[in-house]
Amino acid sequence: MLSYDEFKMELLKRVREKAGRDVTVEIVAIQKNNRAEKDAIAFSDKENNLQPLIYLDSIYSQYRAGAELSVCVGFAVEVYRSAMEIDIDMAYKEWKDVRGKIEMTVINKAWNADAMSGIPHKDFLDLVLYCRIIIDKNENGVASTIVQNHMLKEWGISEEALWETAFSNLKTEEFDIKDLNEVLRFIFPKGDLTGLPDKNKFESALYVLTNKYQNRGAIGILRIDLLDKFADWSGCDLYILPSSIHEVLLLRDDEIPVDELRRMVRSVNRGVVDEMDRLSDEVYHYQRGSGKVEIAA
Repeated sequence: MLSYDEFKMELLKRVREKAGRDVTVEIVAIQKNNRAEKDAIAFSDKENNLQPLIYLDSIYSQYRAGAELSVCVGFAVEVYRSAMEIDIDMAYKEWKDVRGKIEMTVINKAWNADAMSGIPHKDFLDLVLYCRIIIDKNENGVASTIVQNHMLKEWGISEEALWETAFSNLKTEEFDIKDLNEVLRFIFPKGDLTGLPDKNKFESALYVLTNKYQNRGAIGILRIDLLDKFADWSGCDLYILPSSIHEVLLLRDDEIPVDELRRMVRSVNRGVVDEMDRLSDEVYHYQRGSGKVEIAA
């Protein structure tokens, strides 16, 4: 089996051969969330503005799991060719075609201070919100592009209109709340909590709040309607633990002292969570009926 460095060089060589002479294929280091870097194969040609990226860690994982190198090459080239079929300039030229595809993402403010230049963003506690255009979303992943300031001018809208649309879309996004300890999945279609089992039958302390595709689902921290209903169901105010950018954990605020929770969050961030997926070292609190999330005192 090839080492990672051997794999990426052999993959690059074969992808270049299969993609053809008119396509430029390179391995680049992409700065992601929290200034973490990931290797990616980058494709470009003279006829398209779209430059697809395929992250090498996911392909290498397939290879280590038993996929033939030829299969990995074929996968990379197929992703490129599929992406080239998208005329992104035309598909997202008009605001009327974009507004239904706007979704918000939440990341850590201090850890990403330099990344917000040229991007409409909004502060939220120690976090920051920005918007993405969803190109494709399914069980295999989410393809998106970040909304930038120049796009608002091209669409002829204000930043206020962007945020109004983003918050409106968030209200219709589907989220799940899962019982972490009992491995019971409670699905709430479009925020509906109908069918929640008798709380007295379960002693599980932690619940996971994430979106349907478990991708950047920590934005659910802004779904006050879900927090309110879940807090009412649990009969207590809530602590919210930032598990990662993909989910948050919900916990009754009478279970564990906040200082202990904060130590746990920081320990898990450093020892378990991938650097680029970390959301925060803070613990948040939601008081029923207050309508807002705060940093726990």
